[in-house]
Amino acid sequence: MWLVLYVFLALPLLVVAYLELTTFRRRRVLNKLKGPSGLPLVGNAHQMGKNPSEILDQVFAWWHQFGRDNFVFWIGTYSNVLVTSSKYMEFILSSQTLITKSDIYQLTHPWLGLGLLTSTGSKWHKHRKMITPAFHFNILQDFHEVMNENSNKFINHLKKVAAGDNIFDFQDQAHYLTLDVICDTAMGVSINAMENHTSSIVQAFKDMCYIINMRAFHPLKRNELLYRLAPDYPAYRKTLNTLQDFTNDIIEKRIAAHKSGALSTSQGDEFTRKKMAFLDTLLSSTIDGRPLTSKELYEEVSTFMFEGHDTTTSGVGFAVYLLSRHQDEQRKLFEEQREIMGDSELGRDATYQEISQMKYLDLFIKEAQRVYPSVPFIGRFTDKDYVIDGDLVPKGTTLNLGLVVLGYNDKVFKDPHKFRPERFELEKPGPFEYVPFSAGPRNCIGQKFALLEIKTVVSKIIRNFEVLPALDELVSKDGYINTTLGLPPAERKKRDAHRHKYDPILSAVLTLKSENGLHLRMKERQPFERFQVREAENYVPRFVGVLKQSVSHLSLNSDSLAAPIGCLRSRSKMWIILCAVISLPLLLVAYFEFGSLRRKRMLNKFQGPRMLPVVGNAHQMGKTPTEILNRFFDWWHEYNKDNFRYWIGFYSNIMVTSPKYMEFILSSQTLISKSDVYDLTHPWLGLGLLTSTGSKWHKHRKMITPAFHFNILQDFHEVMNENSSKFIDHLRKVAAGDNIFDFQEETHYFTLDVICDTAMGVSINAMENRSASVVQAFKDMCYNIKMRAFNPWKRNETLYRLAPEYPAYRRTLRTLQDFTNEIIAKRIKARNSVAESNSQDDEFSRKKMAFLDTLFSSTVDGRPLTSQELYEEVSTFMFEGHDTTTSGVGFAVYLLSRHQDEQKKLFNEQCEVMGDSGLSRDATFQEISQMKYLDLFIKEAQRLYPSVPFIGRFTEKDYVIDGDIVPKGTTLNLGLLMLGYNDSVFKDPHKFRPERFDLEKPGPFEYVPFSAGPRNCIGQKFALLEIKTVVSKIIRNFEVLPALDELVSKDGYVSTTLGLPPAEKKKRDAHIHKYDPVLSAAMTLKSENGLHLRMKQRR
Repeated sequence: MWLVLYVFLALPLLVVAYLELTTFRRRRVLNKLKGPSGLPLVGNAHQMGKNPSEILDQVFAWWHQFGRDNFVFWIGTYSNVLVTSSKYMEFILSSQTLITKSDIYQLTHPWLGLGLLTSTGSKWHKHRKMITPAFHFNILQDFHEVMNENSNKFINHLKKVAAGDNIFDFQDQAHYLTLDVICDTAMGVSINAMENHTSSIVQAFKDMCYIINMRAFHPLKRNELLYRLAPDYPAYRKTLNTLQDFTNDIIEKRIAAHKSGALSTSQGDEFTRKKMAFLDTLLSSTIDGRPLTSKELYEEVSTFMFEGHDTTTSGVGFAVYLLSRHQDEQRKLFEEQREIMGDSELGRDATYQEISQMKYLDLFIKEAQRVYPSVPFIGRFTDKDYVIDGDLVPKGTTLNLGLVVLGYNDKVFKDPHKFRPERFELEKPGPFEYVPFSAGPRNCIGQKFALLEIKTVVSKIIRNFEVLPALDELVSKDGYINTTLGLPPAERKKRDAHRHKYDPILSAVLTLKSENGLHLRMKERQPFERFQVREAENYVPRFVGVLKQSVSHLSLNSDSLAAPIGCLRSRSKMWIILCAVISLPLLLVAYFEFGSLRRKRMLNKFQGPRMLPVVGNAHQMGKTPTEILNRFFDWWHEYNKDNFRYWIGFYSNIMVTSPKYMEFILSSQTLISKSDVYDLTHPWLGLGLLTSTGSKWHKHRKMITPAFHFNILQDFHEVMNENSSKFIDHLRKVAAGDNIFDFQEETHYFTLDVICDTAMGVSINAMENRSASVVQAFKDMCYNIKMRAFNPWKRNETLYRLAPEYPAYRRTLRTLQDFTNEIIAKRIKARNSVAESNSQDDEFSRKKMAFLDTLFSSTVDGRPLTSQELYEEVSTFMFEGHDTTTSGVGFAVYLLSRHQDEQKKLFNEQCEVMGDSGLSRDATFQEISQMKYLDLFIKEAQRLYPSVPFIGRFTEKDYVIDGDIVPKGTTLNLGLLMLGYNDSVFKDPHKFRPERFDLEKPGPFEYVPFSAGPRNCIGQKFALLEIKTVVSKIIRNFEVLPALDELVSKDGYVSTTLGLPPAEKKKRDAHIHKYDPVLSAAMTLKSENGLHLRMKQRR
């Protein structure tokens, strides 16, 4: 008995001694960092608080106490560093080795297992690579349909809940919506949580999150064995069983449906309908060549269920709550909805494209995530010692990244408690000062999914309801939020004393929630009343404007319209207007038919497809740039790979692929007018070098030519090298962990940085500032112009103003114009300033010769350029120098990934030219010129994927070309893309063989990727220098790999099916891989689904 008593008394002392001994080194090292004093054994656990809200308050109190910087605290013998320093953030999130989740995540293992959130090492890398395709652009578009369906149900549900000016907890309602969405997208099943509120799964999610958070701050309950003795353990097991049974049941039914083949039907059982979901992706995926085990399926599905449900509940909840408190912001968002969707269509679902155009909603959600990030903390565990920003962080330490704390740092966010969405356009934070979705190798894989769901739901709520606070008095009158987190403790205590019961009490339960809910009201909007009033005001003057301009085209006296126009509001003369409305279309058709009669008669001698009256062949063209491109190639094959004519409305076109036609057109000194499709660029580019003609073009061409002199190109090369080095650093992060990524998307930011630096002499750091609106504006404008080119009605500027997408087009145009004009204005100011010669800090005033400086010092007819001329030439250079090189670099690197033998040859050339020891340095201008095989590689890449697929010329008089009369008023579209697939010039054209340009050189007009003759590309040497510079640097730093190993070309053939006979193309397209590019010709050649690949860093 004495021995037992002795052991009983000694055991606690031995345990204490053991724990103190094992933490001794960590305590000694971490004592050098700031932090609160703790007690033996318990550390600071006694100070943390009893609930998640008190815990969050304490973290912020310590943050203020220790200079709003990192600090150390202990929970029992668990050492923690609360990280808020951007330098610490950058080191941790960018690290390739510090990716192990903190030990707090072990508390989720019984629930989530070792899924993507909680696994590490080899398993995490393999599963990350496997799951990445599940969030591909095309799959997100399918998910968007599900989000729209459930959002519509949610709107109907809210109409009932909000009826009678009822105050309700929106956070609670959002739970049901997000659970329905995640079950539908993850599992392909609907559980109708919005209707079945008694579903135990919703409460189970809440309870599990709360239990994990409370155990995290309780030193005894963190131990699984000791927790089994706790009084709340049986409730925990019950909750866990509910979650496990729910998920496993769905998985079993889905597997059974797959095995039975029932998924081929669309009727009956919810589990057997045909619907591609996240679970289906897992069921068809493999790890190391084998399918996933039942356990692995459970782990990944559970993880997606948690991360995709609870985080979006928080994101949607706080976003809508902020709408209720900030009425001015809500009005701006509602106006944006009206501009994009049109007043008459606010009741319909927003398309994926329209969602992407909601730029102010983007800013609003970013600001909401700043003050209320869905995930308030991220944990990392140090499995070895690390030196971070000069501090030694010992092995065994948990690094808690305080994402919620970052948003209240007034050194980064001026006046942080003021809700200002515009701040993300005006005062952009650094890349590691705002990371609501994490960053680096372990960033949130479902970020785009979450943002798409939040935007879809919030935009639909804005269109259907006026969101009001619980009480009118709670509206923010000064723009400040009512949250007191982040305020100094004394001020916070003072303000908390007057907190309203409907103000949220924040708590960090894995995700950020309000402990007392998010209470508000909703008032249903009356869209039809608003539409009738607003349209009565706006459509009459707009219609009158169209009426005046259209009749003026018929050479009628506009004064003759004065009487009927004045009668619009007079009932006694309404019949005159009715007559005009009925007769005007007939007059217009007659006028255009008569005007095109001669051209139709002459062009009927050319081969081409049959056409319809008025629309021509527009109905056959397709609805997207990809469909249009496919149609052109079909016709090219149908008409023996030769020229053919087609009509878009009354616009006559000839697709030119004959080398004799090419030679005549490109060599002509008079046939230099661009086609009328370029008129669509005038509001954006004006009459710069790309779009002007005649005397102005000749003078400006002569003036600009010196800007691409050999010596200036050498200066530009330094800028290209600088930005290429930044790009390489960025790619290391993006490609980490064998990550599959869209290289085309990444290249946009790089080429924009290069063009701004070389054109303007300024750096906008687009690679770091991903939210730059100008990048999306470039994409949107190019797509808009191409689609208008093939729509006979939208090509008319006056008629286009009636189109529903016109407001979005105007907003895009303003973005581009403001961006360019602002830079020009700052550059002019810097040149006029005396401080230019000695200022070092201002990016706009530093001494740096750029394209814009050449324009400033140039003259036309002895005078300096006007502001309009400066804008036109700079905008033209920005477009041509950015979008074309994005295409050139993108496809070149994509081809590297698919053709490994060619990549080896190129790498060997780099070693020969630069030396094995010099591969990490910048290549000189001279060395770039010595890379002969790289020259051949880029030529072959431009043959298959020319940056500019088509060039247009307009005949201002009749021309005789190769014996054919081409009438005045015809557009000649030079199919540069078709030339590369002409097997009479390029033997075996679908085989990628750079050597062909050494052995079988094409004729001078059989291969013209940069045009030829008087209007050839003036920036050709600039573009090739940039492409060679960045591609050579990528080859030296990375082994470029396809998205999946199986996609490597084993026979040297490209995966592109363009140029194949239609029957063969259709057959091969049926087996096209999702990572094979889908080409589209939107001004420049792009891949509609991106260019996905991997990169492995060379050693």
